[in-house]
Amino acid sequence: MRPAAVAALWTVGGDLTEAMPRLLGLLDDDITFAISDAADLLAETGPPASVSLPRLRDLLTHDYE
Repeated sequence: MRPAAVAALWTVGGDLTEAMPRLLGLLDDDITFAISDAADLLAETGPPASVSLPRLRDLLTHDYE
């Protein structure tokens, strides 16, 4: 539910500065589906998502495919 709420916040509000911290927070979730959804949403944001690159690189070594 959280990824959908963040996506709606960004889409409706149009304020990526408000949504980005929440998107980055989703990358630290314990639920792999939330992490996957967050990565998909970050990809949609384009270059502003570059702040997530260190965490995304760490996730490449995650033990769950």
